[in-house]
Amino acid sequence: MEEPAFSGLLIVAAAAFAAPFILGFFPAVKLPAVVLEIVAGIAIGPSGLGWVHVDSTIQVLATIGLVFLLFLAGLEIEFDHLRGRLLRLAGGGWLLSLGIAVVVGLGLKAGGSRRRRCWWP
Repeated sequence: MEEPAFSGLLIVAAAAFAAPFILGFFPAVKLPAVVLEIVAGIAIGPSGLGWVHVDSTIQVLATIGLVFLLFLAGLEIEFDHLRGRLLRLAGGGWLLSLGIAVVVGLGLKAGGSRRRRCWWP
């Protein structure tokens, strides 16, 4: 990892604050701000324009952001509505996704694919 630089953190903070304001200019667009923030993060990050590189500060911020995103998503689940046909569809979709992931993973392993160095640890 690189030495922490706060210029990348400044760009990330500007993108995070800009997302709700941009959506405020377009009230007809029914899009959660977090979706625009994720897209902006991809765009300015190493996979996009490369304006922000992952250092220890950005890594900690990314981990905290992921924890909050998953926590808030968990709060949105209405367990009393999750029964019957809806529960079967959700469970079936989850099992199908798991099955596809296992098949692709085993196929890659059988094909001799190795894990390459990535930007995450």
